Amino acid sequence: MRRAAPVALLLLAALLLAGAGCAEETRILTTSTAGQEQPGHERLSLVYYKGINEPGTTYWNHLLKDASRLLKGGFNVVALEPPVLITERAGGKPRVILQGAEVTVPGVVDDLHREGLAVFLAPTTAGPGFPESLEADDALLRKLTEDVLGWADVAEQRQAELFAPLSRCNLVLGNETCSGWLQEILPALRERFQGPLAAKVAADIEEAPTAGGQHDFELLDYRGYDYLVIDIHPWGHVYNEERFRSYVEEVLDRAEAVAARDGLKGVIVGDLRLPRNNNLDVKLETGTWLNEEQQAEVADMVMALALPRTSGFFFYGWTLSGYGAKGFPVEDILIRNFGGQPHGDDGGGTTTTGTAGEDPQDAAGGEGQPGTETTIVDSG
Repeated sequence: MRRAAPVALLLLAALLLAGAGCAEETRILTTSTAGQEQPGHERLSLVYYKGINEPGTTYWNHLLKDASRLLKGGFNVVALEPPVLITERAGGKPRVILQGAEVTVPGVVDDLHREGLAVFLAPTTAGPGFPESLEADDALLRKLTEDVLGWADVAEQRQAELFAPLSRCNLVLGNETCSGWLQEILPALRERFQGPLAAKVAADIEEAPTAGGQHDFELLDYRGYDYLVIDIHPWGHVYNEERFRSYVEEVLDRAEAVAARDGLKGVIVGDLRLPRNNNLDVKLETGTWLNEEQQAEVADMVMALALPRTSGFFFYGWTLSGYGAKGFPVEDILIRNFGGQPHGDDGGGTTTTGTAGEDPQDAAGGEGQPGTETTIVDSG
């Protein structure tokens, strides 16, 4: 009985490609279609965004199960990164990408709202087997824009509290292309989404600059957006506390200056990415391994620096393998800094303890990439 699904997918692919002739074209289908019913939720206005980002669609049900635990811990918002998967042709053949999630995004947003949590939607190109960065030609940008605007419609229809057109967009498109694209799509975004708009970028793309050097995020034009959302993480194979502290302080200083330059409401740290592995001899291609104690200490240090001078803070991963806070010492750090109550037997959700030395590639679809359900059908 389980063999019927591939046949159905092939039939769907054939229908989609009918009439296309021999033209080499990538066809992309995503889940960015909202339901027709309008939710009863009215968009919340948050004084400070105290958030967790769970990027993998396969982990979103964990957020729903642990909603009371998150609320008790002081969290008031969850960031979801719905997929926008775009790929080049394979062997010159057009491909149909069928992107499916275990649960629909509109349904997840509604469920989180019913639990009392706000939602930040930021589509992502990251996924297992898909490069996060893209070669951005005109055709790709048109497809990307169309899909992003679809997600903006979803965000408005479901009354999401914050929306960014693309997660780490400067890493995906490059600084120059990203800056122009953010301004080009802004009018259409404002027409579709009535809540606060954010530009979500990586502080730096390939490496941290020398002290006093220009950071990648400073090169972009954010005028017309409400918030600058910056993703940060330690650099180098070996963690250096003094160096990273100086880096965070400088990024925050420069981010405040950029926000003032472009007339933004404020800066949000989103996300703090701290990959965890108790075997520190294993080298990470990008970023720095931390053991679970270091992960907690680094989060505490960054929050002490960032919370007094930002409009929000998101930690990367709740149950996401190799990153997630749940059940690890870093959860207690987040709770304390967010003014929540420590988790106990009556904290709601499921009680689990993290596994020491876990590999972030397990269940995450690759280094730092969220797990998703993806089927790719070649045209023949």
